[in-house]
Amino acid sequence: MTHDVPAKGQDAATQNARRRKAAGLRSYRRQSARDTSKAQRRVLQQLYPHYTVAVEVRSVEGARSPVRRLSWGHEQAGRPLHIEIGSGSGEVMLALAERHSGANILGIEVHKPSVAAIVQKLHARAAHLTNVRVLRMDAMTMVAFCIEPSSVDAVHVYFPDPFPEAHDRRLLRPYFIELLADALVLGGQLNVATDDAHYAASIRDLLSQFDSHFEEQMVHERPDWRPISKYEGKALREGRTEIFEFKYILRRDRKH
Repeated sequence: MTHDVPAKGQDAATQNARRRKAAGLRSYRRQSARDTSKAQRRVLQQLYPHYTVAVEVRSVEGARSPVRRLSWGHEQAGRPLHIEIGSGSGEVMLALAERHSGANILGIEVHKPSVAAIVQKLHARAAHLTNVRVLRMDAMTMVAFCIEPSSVDAVHVYFPDPFPEAHDRRLLRPYFIELLADALVLGGQLNVATDDAHYAASIRDLLSQFDSHFEEQMVHERPDWRPISKYEGKALREGRTEIFEFKYILRRDRKH
């Protein structure tokens, strides 16, 4: 069965319903306050504000609560936008920033030690990498509340948690695909990689239900531009050497 994804310019009632649903969903594991060291907390307090994006809050007619919106500032406004969800230690988002120097690159990560590590890398490269930022926010919330329709050129999701014991916690689920379909520009990309064969089968089955909106493009080999991230390295060390790569394009002739 194909899911009906609302058309661009959907009405306020549909948008509000999605936001209410997103408010009750999480795409990450809970963390303890003890997860961060004193040095990491210092980085988050002192440096993170300089390497994130502003989240503007505005009222929308018909909405029960204010809507948030990302603001990059005047210099970066109007550029193509790439979003990496689950940036880990930041290796891939930094490579994206180098590869797409004319685009804005936003890494989404909720794990505080990882955000601190990313911020330190951004600080060390601040002189020549000005197009990349990190945002500590749940991906479900960010896409539902902070992204304008048809404003994202590519979404990158590499090695998401497969939640083997709780499939309903997986990031890639029907509702999230609906959100991405609305956020992406026509012709925009959804790039995914996983080392989990069961999750890979689930991803292909899930996206096949949206085949009137997304077209799969075969990926025959690992992209050479992408560095081995912390998560991919862990998979390789543990013997999971088969990596499943996916690329989906939001159809320009998508049916509504």
